[in-house]
Amino acid sequence: MLNGFAAFAWCAACLPAHAAASPRINEVLAANTASIEDEDGDSSDWIELHNHGPAVNLRDWGLSDGKADPFKWRFPGVTINSNQFLIVWASGKDRRTPGAPLHANFRIDSDGDALYLTDAAGGAVDSAPAASLPPDISFGRTPDGTGAWAFFAAPTPGAANTTAGFAEALFPPAFSHTGGMYTDALLLAMSSTATGAVIRYTL
Repeated sequence: MLNGFAAFAWCAACLPAHAAASPRINEVLAANTASIEDEDGDSSDWIELHNHGPAVNLRDWGLSDGKADPFKWRFPGVTINSNQFLIVWASGKDRRTPGAPLHANFRIDSDGDALYLTDAAGGAVDSAPAASLPPDISFGRTPDGTGAWAFFAAPTPGAANTTAGFAEALFPPAFSHTGGMYTDALLLAMSSTATGAVIRYTL
């Protein structure tokens, strides 16, 4: 029979290396129009990582929007410290210089792209589910790194997700006619893609 310390050491040795890694995909914004700008002044979309464990060097880790291609974009030799946030711009610009802003070689589809984080050995570390995101609404975890996913009307890139989170994000209703001046009467219809949504209006 193993004593307590030996049992712990044996169990730790049985775990794959990536199981102890704590960086997680923490917040995503896929339709940036009024959030932060990158170093070029562009409103690029972004992916935020959070590390709730010991410092980890991310050299050759993979970030991807496709499960079949986990190393679509590789991190350079950057370290994410304990309780640190790291922004990767999903701009398609493919910039991997340590100490400079990081840019993935892909963009995020606002209609919904799952994201995958993979360690250098090919171990699946984390993933973010696909979510359809309206402009400037982010999708993130609360609490950071470990909690359930929620939608945020007030994104917090590079900081803790402390703003109010919501279980669902609603897109604006669709109108059957475009705005403008009309000389004849018309029947205006409004619709929503959300099941059970209630549209309120005033005359």
